[in-house]
Amino acid sequence: GANSEDNSPSYFQSSLGMSLTSCQQLCIQKEGCKGIELAGSGYCEVWTRPEGIGSVLPTAGLQCYRYLPFVAVGGRDQACRGANAHDFW
Repeated sequence: GANSEDNSPSYFQSSLGMSLTSCQQLCIQKEGCKGIELAGSGYCEVWTRPEGIGSVLPTAGLQCYRYLPFVAVGGRDQACRGANAHDFW
């Protein structure tokens, strides 16, 4: 949420029995996903708070990840380069 005490249930949907990969997949499939929280027990929260994840609370056994999907820079048939088209290796 906005700060380490802001954990409204309206910000996320929860699921049980998730691995990191399966929790990430839920996020990818959920429109508006901003990130996930995963507990060692397999408890997964898929965060959809419009403002995103603004803070974390250090908590043993929990992991928090922001979701930043890939955005095409040049579109199809484009290779990544550095400062210019000739800047590689």
